[in-house]
Order: sequence, then C-alpha cells, then structure tokens
Amino acid sequence: MKKILCYGDSNTFGLVGGKPEQRYAKDERWAGFLPELLMTKFDVIEDGLNNRNAFIHNPQGKNYCALEDLSDALKRHENIDIVILAVGTNDLQFTYDFDENIVKNGLTNLVNIVNEYSQNTKIIIVPPVKLGSAVENGYFNYQFNGLSINRSSETFHIYKELAKQYNCYYFDFNEIAEPEKVDGLHYSSKSHRLIAEKLAKFILAIK
Repeated sequence: MKKILCYGDSNTFGLVGGKPEQRYAKDERWAGFLPELLMTKFDVIEDGLNNRNAFIHNPQGKNYCALEDLSDALKRHENIDIVILAVGTNDLQFTYDFDENIVKNGLTNLVNIVNEYSQNTKIIIVPPVKLGSAVENGYFNYQFNGLSINRSSETFHIYKELAKQYNCYYFDFNEIAEPEKVDGLHYSSKSHRLIAEKLAKFILAIK
C-alpha cells in the first residue's frame, strides 16, 4: 500500500479554532478523514504539530521547525510515496525576522530534503492560510497582527511559483475554505471535510 505523509502545523493537527486545548476527532480533521475518502488505497500518516514553523527556528524545539525536522520525519516513516507539505503560516508571526528570501530558500530546501530522501516521492505543496483582518482581533493576536497580514500577501505567490519550478504539485486550501473568524487561522470541521474531499480527488488523479 502506498503511503502519504501529511506534514504540517495546527491545521494538520486539527486544532479547534480559538480553543488551543482541543483537537477535532480523527474523522473531523482533513488528514484523519483522508483514508476513508481514498478507499484504503493509501496509508495516511498524520504528522501535524501546533505552532510548527516551516523555515524559521522555533524556540520550542527542533520538531517545531520543518527545516530542522522533516528529514527525521521521513526517516520515522519509511517508503513515503507522497509528502503533503502544509507549513508556513506560523512563520508569519510578527516576532520573527522574515522576508521573501527566507520563504524562497526555505521552501527550496524542504523540496531538496524530500528529493534526497527519494527522487520518486511526490510532493504536494499547500500554501499558508491567507491572513485577513480577523487575525488581528482573534484569539492569537498576541502572535499575529497587521505585519503578519502584509507578510502573508507579499509572499503567498512564492509557493505556487516554486511548486511549478520544482515540478511539485500545488493544492491551495484557501480556494476551498476560509478560517473561522474566531482566530482567522483555523478551519471548522465542515471546512476540514470539504478540504479532505477535494484533496482526495486530487490525490487519486496523481499518476
């Protein structure tokens, strides 16, 4: 059976919007619901972590930064056929030093890490949540503000461009659902289901 690694942050983990102590049940979060939709054709591995960055070191530890942890994650789960990279939102926090080059170099390095693991492993790049005004008044406004929104709009295009450049697949959750207003970051269980349904069809079409 082919294996899919869903590697991401709190939206992969299934955090309930505005309730950081709560997680959606397996059949309510997109990565947990995928196996049923894929009709047991894939073994789906969930590796989501709240507050995981993509490119910037997180003081919480190595596994909270994809650049530092992804190689180990791939080794933890052998023979991965598809990696879904769903990280990048937490790097937008206003406390971090951040610019376009960090995104370009960081995403390039993540792709290289997967390619070094296996040239046959396919990569699906999922861009960050598009931040809007809700994040400024939401539950996590101690981490995200207007600067975060500007960073989001200025760097969002890079994910699709680099996916094309490096022959990766690109799948944008933002085209399917918007995060809940309570924090402007996390999806409702209904949105998780919609994302999973669309993503399953996308994966089944990959040759």
